[in-house]
Amino acid sequence: MKFGWKKLVLYSLVLGSIVLIASHFRFSDKTDLQESGPVTTGLLAEYRFDEGIGTNVLKGYNSSQVNDQTLNGIAVSGYEPTWTPQGLKFNNQAISFADSKILNKAKTIILFADIAYPSNELREQYILSGSRTLYIKSDGSIVLRSRETKGVGSYLSPSQRLEGPLAVTFVMGSTNKVYYSSSEVVGYWKRESLNEGNQPVYLGLNPEVKSASYKGTVYYLLIYDTELKESQIARNIAYVTQKLTTRGVKLGDTLGNLPQIICEGDSITFGAGATSGKDWPVTMQKSLTGKYRITNLGISGQKAYEILANAPERTDRLWSLYSATPKVYLLWAGSNDLAEGKTSSVINSLTSRIAAARAAGATKILLGTILPRGDAGFEVNREKINSAIRASGHLGADGIADVAADKTIGQFNQNTDINYYGDGIHPNDAGYQIIAEIWQQALNRAGIK
Repeated sequence: MKFGWKKLVLYSLVLGSIVLIASHFRFSDKTDLQESGPVTTGLLAEYRFDEGIGTNVLKGYNSSQVNDQTLNGIAVSGYEPTWTPQGLKFNNQAISFADSKILNKAKTIILFADIAYPSNELREQYILSGSRTLYIKSDGSIVLRSRETKGVGSYLSPSQRLEGPLAVTFVMGSTNKVYYSSSEVVGYWKRESLNEGNQPVYLGLNPEVKSASYKGTVYYLLIYDTELKESQIARNIAYVTQKLTTRGVKLGDTLGNLPQIICEGDSITFGAGATSGKDWPVTMQKSLTGKYRITNLGISGQKAYEILANAPERTDRLWSLYSATPKVYLLWAGSNDLAEGKTSSVINSLTSRIAAARAAGATKILLGTILPRGDAGFEVNREKINSAIRASGHLGADGIADVAADKTIGQFNQNTDINYYGDGIHPNDAGYQIIAEIWQQALNRAGIK
């Protein structure tokens, strides 16, 4: 079969038209994905909170339901949240979820809600509670943890608080990350076993901690049993942002590119024994004149060798998230190592940890000396470690916070002074105030003000 040149031209024109039309109707990776809805793979529940005033049932994905007229299945007068055109507004109220195990299954939670920080009389605000609890602390951190354990799951303490509507994402499992909007932020995870029982799931008020009830509006909630990738999180954020815009809701911006100060250590860095908001990183932050993103990575019971082992996943990957300098690392560890009898490894762990942090991107590193515990054997080893820290070179650090040299809290047996210590190991608010001042002075000497 032969084609003349005229037929070839005609076929070429027709084929070109088909390609042009097909390309015109081809799905866009951005626009159509946003309009088609959130990522559906692994989606356990999609709560839109867009039913408006006067309705009493929220219909979710796969027929999941939330009854806004009940508290744990029993109608309670005065606990019904208020519907607004933007979402569901809480003021010491709550709703319960029909699926009591939904948080046990969760590996990704994306919450769009008002981040209204607790007032001075409130220690924290519970937004979502069940086998996992998501709440806001008065120091500005947003926390997700297992309800049946004391350890913190994901902890973020920004130096500049974000108020108003905000998207917060927690990814749990093999990759543990926290996102504000579509951007990963500094945070960390302490892996914990979860209680798999039928814990009631509440949005708003936690009936067991009524003084910590949530005050703000919830706009959207997505729960997945899979770990979403960053591109999938971005798709969901874009889609929901588009939907919320039609309700007159504008999401807040992220923190921006601020210099980092990361504090890593044990229970004293975590703030054990302190009133909420009185731990030394938060107290120190209030005295700094510059704007810094301060993150507290203290974990109760943590040893120096554990910090070294966990650093690649927990800490050192965080330096690359922001380009602003300085990137300051405050390391205070070794006390639990001595209590465990691992004196010989403390200096090596601290030296190696400082070198690794600097290689990962930390531009200024300060090291703290160890406080007393009142035990004679502990004291001998404490002095050995502190002498090594004070020596020229400071184990590779750029400077030290010599807390152990303080005449009020740092000398042998001063840990028994109830004016500054609560239990013989952990300081009280007055003790943490002194510690904060010592670290601030160390930062000032290093040019951080």
